[in-house]
Amino acid sequence: MDSAIVLDDDLAQAFTHRSEQDLFLASDINSLDLEENILNTSESIEQSNWYTSQSDFFIASSESAASSTSNHQRRRRRKKLAPYKTRRANPEKRRYQCTFCTDVFKTKHDWQRHERSLHLSLDEWRCSRFGPVFLDIDGTYCCVFCGDQSPTDAHLERHSYSSCAARPVADRVFFRKDHLLQHLRAVHNGCKFNDRMMNWISTIDTVHSRCGFCDLQMTTWAEREKHLAEHFKSGSDMKDWTGDRGFDATIENLVRDDIPPYMIAQQRETMDPFSASRSYHCIGQKITDVADQESPALSSDLAHNVHSHRHIEHLLLAHVSREICQGRVPSDSQIRKQMGILMYGPDHDDWEQTWADNEQWLTQFRKKAGLISLPLSDGRNAFVGYDTS
Repeated sequence: MDSAIVLDDDLAQAFTHRSEQDLFLASDINSLDLEENILNTSESIEQSNWYTSQSDFFIASSESAASSTSNHQRRRRRKKLAPYKTRRANPEKRRYQCTFCTDVFKTKHDWQRHERSLHLSLDEWRCSRFGPVFLDIDGTYCCVFCGDQSPTDAHLERHSYSSCAARPVADRVFFRKDHLLQHLRAVHNGCKFNDRMMNWISTIDTVHSRCGFCDLQMTTWAEREKHLAEHFKSGSDMKDWTGDRGFDATIENLVRDDIPPYMIAQQRETMDPFSASRSYHCIGQKITDVADQESPALSSDLAHNVHSHRHIEHLLLAHVSREICQGRVPSDSQIRKQMGILMYGPDHDDWEQTWADNEQWLTQFRKKAGLISLPLSDGRNAFVGYDTS
């Protein structure tokens, strides 16, 4: 009985001891869990703070980039805005249009200078206009070529004066100063231009012409410039021009590097519109220098430059003249075919346009060639003689 009681006491003590160990172990485990929770919470807070700072950084960067882009766009928009003066000037188009080629200009002065310098020079230089000598201020006669006093006939002959004076007036008249300088070097044995030769220049002002907009007849070049300028100011365009310029034969022969005025608007629409400002459009060759041959190989420049209107027209007139002399009067289709050969060569295509495809041009050409169109004849012509008026 006593041993049983002792055993129960031992068991009770062992149980109590084990319970205390379990409590102590549980306490340790709880403590470790608490520390782990604290560490996890701290790491979460740190991670949260890092993501927050990163998010704030990216948001701030995005706002900064957007602000920078917006400012850049505003700056670019400000750059695109032209000054007020420029914006007002832009609508003012090039209203002054050359009546000889497709060039256009903003100012009346540029237009006038272009027509006078590239198409119709109204200044002419006549060699020795007042003879081979001039009267000096001291009453002494001097040589106009070199300035020597009291020149003898033999002295003047050293300058080849008599041989030059014997030439036709047309061969002694030059419409560009550089051509006069060439004449002095070639004919007058290297003579140089001097101030006394400034008296050789004169300006042509009596120029009979017509307006293609209203058919007004004009008698001076100044009147023509003023009248046409008013048309251009009011909005007239060369597409509204009809007929020729109305020049008489003398002035017409002075015109160079041009196309018919009624074809200017049509020429503007081509791939390579004729412009006297482009050197490759201008041959610079006198009609009198072109032989009366109809072969396109006559001159490589002439045969391959479809803008050399006057030269090709001259060759076509020569062709028609020869045909008439042989008893054949060319029809309109034959004239068109021959012009295609002159402009593009013998192997040209029928679809290639020529001047003769324009009815106004063909009408003017018939008149120059002495032809009239026979009614109801399918393009046949008759020769009635040349118009010498």
